[in-house]
Amino acid sequence: MMIFRNFHVIGLIIIIVYSCNENKHIKYHLNGRVKTECSMFNKKCEGGFKEYYKNGTLKEVHYYKKGVNVDSSLYYDSNEVLKKIRFWNDPTNYAVFYDENGNITKTGIAKNKDLDFRIGKWVFMMLTSKLTV
Repeated sequence: MMIFRNFHVIGLIIIIVYSCNENKHIKYHLNGRVKTECSMFNKKCEGGFKEYYKNGTLKEVHYYKKGVNVDSSLYYDSNEVLKKIRFWNDPTNYAVFYDENGNITKTGIAKNKDLDFRIGKWVFMMLTSKLTV
């Protein structure tokens, strides 16, 4: 019976220590609105990370595992219209860009986070519409 009780105490201690390492991390704009929010575990972002414009609309969404960007990142304009998706789990760092109507404008592979060093073949789309007079 004493051994069983010791396992409960050890389990409780482990849960307390584990829960102390995880917390919600929130930063605010000067106007009081949320700027960024994420869950931290061992001082690294874990799970969803959200960044907001000063007006409170969503700017970016990223997904982290042990502080490393995984899966994809979503980027929005100030009206919360999707502008770009970046795929991190693809070793090529593939990206897709959208216009204000949700149409794909370009796709390709970039070498760096800012996507200004394009490598390989990029595809650019141009929508055409008829002008009516």
